[in-house]
Amino acid sequence: MKRQFFLFLILIIVLFNCATDKHVRTIGDDDDANIEIIQVKLLDYQNSKNKGLLMEAENDLKQIEKRGKYNKQYRAKVSGLFGMVYYYKNDKKNVKKYLEEIEYSNKGEEYYYILQALLETNPDAQIMILNQGEREADTNLLIKIELAEIYFAQADYRSAAALYDQALKGLPAAFKQHYQQNRDLAYHYMKNPTDKIGAQDILKENTLTVSHVIGFLHTETNFFDNLAAKKDIRPTDLLKKLKDAGYVYNKKLSEKDICSRKDMAYLLLQILVFIKNDQSLLTKYSDKYLGTGRKSPIPDIKTADYYFDAALILVEREIMSLPDGKNFFPHKTVSGIELSNMVKKLKAQ
Repeated sequence: MKRQFFLFLILIIVLFNCATDKHVRTIGDDDDANIEIIQVKLLDYQNSKNKGLLMEAENDLKQIEKRGKYNKQYRAKVSGLFGMVYYYKNDKKNVKKYLEEIEYSNKGEEYYYILQALLETNPDAQIMILNQGEREADTNLLIKIELAEIYFAQADYRSAAALYDQALKGLPAAFKQHYQQNRDLAYHYMKNPTDKIGAQDILKENTLTVSHVIGFLHTETNFFDNLAAKKDIRPTDLLKKLKDAGYVYNKKLSEKDICSRKDMAYLLLQILVFIKNDQSLLTKYSDKYLGTGRKSPIPDIKTADYYFDAALILVEREIMSLPDGKNFFPHKTVSGIELSNMVKKLKAQ
């Protein structure tokens, strides 16, 4: 009798567990697609600093939460993405909260190690955490990318290049687009360790001065050779030559001023005109728009702005971009990596 009761009790427990677990979803193709969409939005935010993308990513994650229960593996992934959103919002309290949720759900989640590393300020401590994650996490491609970025910043290009290659083979295409420039630079500087140390420093800058921009263009290209062939020309003297030649619109601009996207566009258009030997590019769009009453196709640029043609032509040729897919943000600046990308595309014209 006791044996029968014991077996009956086990049967009840099993049926109860089945009843409570039948609504718990596992990770499927649709879930993976949702995760990738959110990850791409966070990548785009890194490029544009468009806070709207953070809001979209957060709302997407909240919608996932509403759809029902998921297994612990998927909950940990969602918590990790929430943690990334709050990291970009500089809300460390919420980052730590989601770290605790990941620890409870699945300590093998990549974001468990990535978020811990991001909260650290010492690169050596970050590397130690990420190396542990590379060994212990369920998957580690995102961890490899984070490690590659740290090694790149430390000029350990051999380690960075190897990690970029390992990670980008398995990550979605958006990651390749985002990190390819650093990967290529890592290989370049690995093979040419003494090549243009000043340029390396500029690539690490998030905000560029006029001196940064013209110095990088002068040392990394031959665009200014017709104006100043001497390699030791001072930024002040080079800027004066560029103003005299009409490459710089704002005559009051100094080499210490932050270089805005509008002045960057104007300068790059003059270079494009020189490369293509085509003066018609200078007024290609203003000829079509001025005096017609037509509105600018880019909302935050007016047809009468001195950089109107430059912005439209550079966007058209994909040398510069619309960070949010709509606006040009003429008064913002660019990073060293963004400048390097523009130069690469300009060379290809």
